Amino acid sequence: MQSKSVWVIGLISLCALTNSCTPEGEAITNQDRYKLWYQDQLGAEHIGLDSLRALNGIKWELEHMPATAQLCSKKKEERKISDYYFFENPKSDYVRLDLQAVRDSVISAEELAGIFARTANEGGHPLLNKVPYAVHHSEQFKERYKPHYRVVKKDLLR
Repeated sequence: MQSKSVWVIGLISLCALTNSCTPEGEAITNQDRYKLWYQDQLGAEHIGLDSLRALNGIKWELEHMPATAQLCSKKKEERKISDYYFFENPKSDYVRLDLQAVRDSVISAEELAGIFARTANEGGHPLLNKVPYAVHHSEQFKERYKPHYRVVKKDLLR
């Protein structure tokens, strides 16, 4: 049996070689490719999360995230939830929904918290318990993109 670190290094190498985890031309680290791949394939790693804890986390992050440039140039009444997908992989069942969608009143914090908790607790992908590591985004990624999002199943969004 391979050690976990060898398995993860192999997976990171696969992501780096195929560049299937990121939009073409994005200069990000292998750590970030792995993070994005993990989320695209396995969803949220917050098993056991309830809606109240999810809501409290979203509210805290909204209070502490900086004001960002408007993500969507459409008029407010024309905006759709999909305008707030962050690093979307169209082949994935999951999306990263930017919290700016809550600030722009496209979805309520309560609704997002329920969807996030449901996504996290649906049992997820069979590999979820076998994939050894969920990692954080690199400092370079955080500095460049200032990510504030939740990973949710696409089909749970309206």
